[in-house]
Amino acid sequence: LYNVAIELDIIDDIEVQEDVFLDVFTYKTPQHESKIVFIKINPIIAHFLKGIEPFFNNFNAVTIEKSQCFYNKQNKPLKSTDLYTALSRGKDRNLDFFRRIDIQITKLKSTYLS
Repeated sequence: LYNVAIELDIIDDIEVQEDVFLDVFTYKTPQHESKIVFIKINPIIAHFLKGIEPFFNNFNAVTIEKSQCFYNKQNKPLKSTDLYTALSRGKDRNLDFFRRIDIQITKLKSTYLS
């Protein structure tokens, strides 16, 4: 998942190192300083996060907000309302990027969730 996020240029691998990424996604309570800063706009982030929901138990916009580990490109914590709003906007302008995300996530699902 980390490699896919890097390949899609959703995160910066210098800013978000793999051990931090894993900490945020795999520990029930990540370390306080662990955070993922995304470098794309909210609709793209929201689409990516929505797509990876099946890989984790109870992973949704509310738990993302409560974790306080996910930040947008302005380095502000992602709120559930931001994610829900972003999912309903920007659909037409980001179709190519959404397709790229969907292709990568579909590959991951066929490999790890089959």
